[in-house]
Amino acid sequence: MDFFDSSWLDILARYGYVAVFMVVMLESTGLPLPGETILVSAAAFAGGRHSLDIRYVIAAAAAGAMATTLVSGSAGNLVRHCFRGGGI
Repeated sequence: MDFFDSSWLDILARYGYVAVFMVVMLESTGLPLPGETILVSAAAFAGGRHSLDIRYVIAAAAAGAMATTLVSGSAGNLVRHCFRGGGI
């Protein structure tokens, strides 16, 4: 378990908010990534080391989830439009 924890902490320390955004976004698509783990780790970084701001951690996580919703919703509308005979 130490490898798992340290690898995500290293990724979080190196990439910060981008890591939070990407992991939450990819987890929202259905990939088995530890979105909750990276959010808790980011909150610990924000509270303990003061290397991340908790407001930006929350914003990055929300933006990642919303980006997935926007892309998947748009893709669904495009597919529905194509199946109804509208073409691309």
